[in-house]
Amino acid sequence: MHLLSTQTVPHFSKTDALYALSCLFRRSKPDVSALFNNTPIRVYSSARTGLRELLIHLKIPKNKKVAIPAFTCAVLALPAIYFGYEIEWIDTDELGVLNPADLQKKIENVGVIIAPHIYGNAAPLAAIAQIAKARNVPLIADGAHRIALSDLQYADYLLLSFGREKVISCVSGGAVLALSEEKLPAEITKKPSFLWITQHLLQPLLLSFSVDFWSFGGKYIAGALSKLKVLPRAVSSAEKKGKWDAPVTTMPNAMRHLLVHMAQQKNRRIDGEKKNAIAWGRALAAALPGGQISIPKSGFRTVLRHKKAAEIVRRLKLHGFQVGDWTGIPLSPRGVDLSAFGYRQSQCPMAEAFAQSHVTFPTHFRVRESDIRRCIDILKT
Repeated sequence: MHLLSTQTVPHFSKTDALYALSCLFRRSKPDVSALFNNTPIRVYSSARTGLRELLIHLKIPKNKKVAIPAFTCAVLALPAIYFGYEIEWIDTDELGVLNPADLQKKIENVGVIIAPHIYGNAAPLAAIAQIAKARNVPLIADGAHRIALSDLQYADYLLLSFGREKVISCVSGGAVLALSEEKLPAEITKKPSFLWITQHLLQPLLLSFSVDFWSFGGKYIAGALSKLKVLPRAVSSAEKKGKWDAPVTTMPNAMRHLLVHMAQQKNRRIDGEKKNAIAWGRALAAALPGGQISIPKSGFRTVLRHKKAAEIVRRLKLHGFQVGDWTGIPLSPRGVDLSAFGYRQSQCPMAEAFAQSHVTFPTHFRVRESDIRRCIDILKT
């Protein structure tokens, strides 16, 4: 049986994985800005590196705080922590995105705001921008889960991540976009090591085979490769403890080629993802009355809010279905030292309630109608 997961190389077919390896031997430098309507852009080996460079560029006073919603991937806070900034954790709304009302209460000592879209559901950027502009505070929209250049109508910057399970993936990469070149950080010319590039480009091939034979030894192969550090983790052990652990480098040409390729594949797959998102929504509504279902326009995930979210994740995991990106915890992934990030339990009750009551279901091309039916049959028993 294959693995159904939101996290394990969801967007890479075997053909894509082989193309990723071929990128190791490509020497040209493709124009990544063309993917984003030639919007001024800087690209990096990771989104956290891009955010790090942006914070340097903005020169936020050290007595100011960095506002981040309390439901997020913990690495979003790492650049600020690295530079000694305190995080102002902002509560969320019922979709897990930044709550403008709580931001308004905490804005006084904030020097920059980072507003991620969550699972494809849009953060209320217009309302957030109104608060930011009133205080002359820069606003950064985080488009890891939803890429929309229209965000720059409200935000000063658009931060993108091209990690393994993001909207577009080149395994590891990030970008900062703005409406003018003058607003962007200086370019980085240093490239990551050949070993780093090779390890990341091997990942789609090795994991795509592991996923297809998950129940027949694939999961043990993936686990062994990860423990041997052949395959780098999305978030390292050091990063879970609040330590910086990423190369400060540009996006290498190999990743640029892969990004262009995967962007082209994404355009072909988006209709299928929307179809799967709707199929999940209908099936879950019929099987679990009383739950609240949200389906973003992009079809990036189907999100279910249910009082038995943890039980749903547990039961499906027993049958090889790894649903739920960040279920149960406000700062992901599991194992994050909350104290290292300056977060206290009950500090943001809405974010914690969302974390504990939601489940995400994958919509990528590996999801089959039979997978959805089987999941629903498991939940009905």
